[in-house]
Amino acid sequence: MSTSTETPAAAAETAAPEPTPVQQVTPPGGEEVVVWVTFYSCPPYCNHPAGPLPLAEGQAACDRAYMGWRFWLNGREYVCNDTGSAVRGPHVDLFFWEEAVGWQYLKTYGTTGRLIWLK
Repeated sequence: MSTSTETPAAAAETAAPEPTPVQQVTPPGGEEVVVWVTFYSCPPYCNHPAGPLPLAEGQAACDRAYMGWRFWLNGREYVCNDTGSAVRGPHVDLFFWEEAVGWQYLKTYGTTGRLIWLK
């Protein structure tokens, strides 16, 4: 049983406002670069990455020159935390735990993209 003395009309007046939809955030500007996009998954690539972070989604293998750099690609932030023998220049190899998720990513976004290096 409620002990509130508020009338339904008064309660409606003090109700919280409707939430506004979240808009896509544009990351702080850095250089925008067109890159070739591939992916790798675990298994079979379950070894420790070349960088200091443990293997996780949100990471990418990049050219050694970009180790530790962060970038924005297709609405998500990634960090260069790995390298690969075939990853040179404007190429990012995104990590996914499941191979099917990687294929779906490429089906959705394609194998080229515009990344923005974050400052």
